[in-house]
Amino acid sequence: MSIILKIPDMDDNKLLVLFHNALRKKEQGDSRAESVLDAVQSEWKLRLEQAKLGKYKATMPEEGMLKTFGYCVGSSGVVDSAVRQKLLVVIFKSDLPVVGSPAYTLEWGEKLSKERMNKMRKTLIGFIANNRYPTQALAREHWKEDLEFIEKALPPLLQ
Repeated sequence: MSIILKIPDMDDNKLLVLFHNALRKKEQGDSRAESVLDAVQSEWKLRLEQAKLGKYKATMPEEGMLKTFGYCVGSSGVVDSAVRQKLLVVIFKSDLPVVGSPAYTLEWGEKLSKERMNKMRKTLIGFIANNRYPTQALAREHWKEDLEFIEKALPPLLQ
């Protein structure tokens, strides 16, 4: 069975891996890679349109939007709250790269929007709620500080 026929059944993370593999194959001169790249991009377009209609929920990428921008907490992350919070403002004010899939990126809404602010809030709330390890007490503290910051600092910036 051709890999192209499996694309509609792949989750977003597997589709992204396939895309990167096809890019590498194309660089190596594999003539079949272009058709795989086209098929992946067609699937992304379809999923994006379905997501806009509320008919598709993106797979959570292995590395999310906040991490893509360098937002990281805890003892091995950005300890300085001012630096983390500046990153959060940048994420709120910026056009976003496609992370994971176009449908996942769509969930983040437009820059300076209530949708973006709410996605950021929900993401941090999810981190706080899903934190299962006692060794992550500092991370939990950072997420709580940053959530409080978002709730105070971002609403005046809404457009």
